[in-house]
Amino acid sequence: MMPRHRRLILGLLLQRVLLLVVALLALFAFLDATRVFAQVRPDGYSWLQALGQIGLRMPRHLYDGLPLAVLLGAVMALSHLAQTSQFTVLRAAGLAPRDLVRLLAGTGVALAALTWLWGDQVATRTDQAAQTQQDLRLGRRAATDAPPVWLRERWPAPGSPSSEPATLRFISARVRGSGELADVVIQAFDDQGRLRSTWRAAGAQIPPTASGHWTLMDARRTDFPPAGDAPTAPPLAEIRQARMDWPTQLDTALVLSALSPSYQMSSARLLEYGRHLRDAGQSDQPYSVALWNRIFYALGCGVLLLLALPFAYAPPRRNASGMALLAGTLLGVAYVLANSVAAQIGQIYQWNALASTAWPTLLALAGATLWLRRTWRLR
Repeated sequence: MMPRHRRLILGLLLQRVLLLVVALLALFAFLDATRVFAQVRPDGYSWLQALGQIGLRMPRHLYDGLPLAVLLGAVMALSHLAQTSQFTVLRAAGLAPRDLVRLLAGTGVALAALTWLWGDQVATRTDQAAQTQQDLRLGRRAATDAPPVWLRERWPAPGSPSSEPATLRFISARVRGSGELADVVIQAFDDQGRLRSTWRAAGAQIPPTASGHWTLMDARRTDFPPAGDAPTAPPLAEIRQARMDWPTQLDTALVLSALSPSYQMSSARLLEYGRHLRDAGQSDQPYSVALWNRIFYALGCGVLLLLALPFAYAPPRRNASGMALLAGTLLGVAYVLANSVAAQIGQIYQWNALASTAWPTLLALAGATLWLRRTWRLR
């Protein structure tokens, strides 16, 4: 059974965090409503669709605002315990600083895991659903208006036992729907940069998993002379088929990943697409930064709990709720902004993904540790 002091502290902490979460979501909902309701018209959203669009945006807002809610909720809860002398009673009853740190650290680990899971599995999917609804309703993702997706692939795949000559392929197409492409153009170059083959097709069907080939419709393949032949020599062969199998390891998820922003991709998709980019000789920097930023952003929830702990040890006369809340707000906003800026700067200057995303969380942890040591030394 959980000790009474743990129930008291955790209960008050969770109450304050939930209160802040509701307040932040209400604010975000109001801001979204002012934007979405302006698009309620015959050729836009209906009122029900507008409400659905606002609801689909809420998981992302919850994920973005959770570190701030955790920090402010912890500051409010611990300040309340200090002001009402309940914390003094708990200390007199034998609550050691180490026990309180252990309690908040365990709660922080649980909140960090919940934050990562929410952002990775829930917010990414609702973002995709909201974007799809918006594009379809506002007419921005029609097949004829969809921007082309560009992909690059080394063939045969690295480590493949195939005896085919190595080529670098460039694929351009328009995404008609999940698993379907239109206006497909494929060019294959050898290791000397010479064009070896081209494929043009009116459409293509992509398997949901890597099956080893695409099915091209109304396709035409053109093969060019190998290296060393006269550059003006005619093509070796030109083949036209109503349906043609094109060997590749690209599947639907990889094609859609090329169109999706990194914040709409789960960690598994970020890892898979980053591996594909490295195999194709491209930089995976934006996706590595997004992956590590998601991890340290979640860990920050646990670190911010420790950052709020010194408020419990402040003297009651110096621990006014307004000042504590203001300090917590400034710290929380600074942490969220530092995370965002770190990720952007890391992408711009091509810094190491781990180093560029870890420093805000590590800085907050160092600040919390130094603040706690100074607080305990003064007490």
